[in-house]
Amino acid sequence: MFDYAIARRAMIDGQIRVNDVNDSRILHAFSQIPREVFISQAQTSLAYSDRVLKITDNQFLMRPRDFAKMLNALELKPTDIALDIGCGRGYSTAILSVLCETVLGLEEQQALVLHADKALEKCAIVNTVVLCNSFQKGAPSSGPFDIIFVGGAVREVPQEWIEQLAPNGRMVVAISQNAHTNLCRLMCYKKNDGKIEKQTICDADIPYLAGFSPKLQFEL
Repeated sequence: MFDYAIARRAMIDGQIRVNDVNDSRILHAFSQIPREVFISQAQTSLAYSDRVLKITDNQFLMRPRDFAKMLNALELKPTDIALDIGCGRGYSTAILSVLCETVLGLEEQQALVLHADKALEKCAIVNTVVLCNSFQKGAPSSGPFDIIFVGGAVREVPQEWIEQLAPNGRMVVAISQNAHTNLCRLMCYKKNDGKIEKQTICDADIPYLAGFSPKLQFEL
């Protein structure tokens, strides 16, 4: 029988720690949340693999290494209120729930909202809510947010997201200009005195967030 606990520990030691993520709170969160609960039954054997897992035709679960690097850049606090844009089946929302006071997950597909609700309930997580709304719009009526986590790459950050950051708020997002690959650059945005400071984290392999991929241009 497949031992998910052993696989989870191997993921932490072999994919996260070795990529310079050693924050004890983040490592604890990854150890507490069963990743296999947040993917389809057909993919559970791949739950802790070092790869992007497809959830739907235009949604996915990012590699643990990239996810951990993004969390590490946010300097998360137990009192933070977080917005998780593109939460898929809820795994990122679940991890953030261990690290933040409250997490609002955001999805555009009602079916994924239902999957996320079911998985979060199964894990007895009570400090989260998952809403169905446009990624572009965010959740203006529920903000501002100390943390905005974006679960996919974009070409440009929408102004709506910037406006929903609280004073001293932080947002982490993958920026990509290439329509042909998933190569992108992880960026952290910090709002200080009303101004946005940008910090490059590292390069990563993250697909575009649904609805944010550029149109392919063909050259003769």
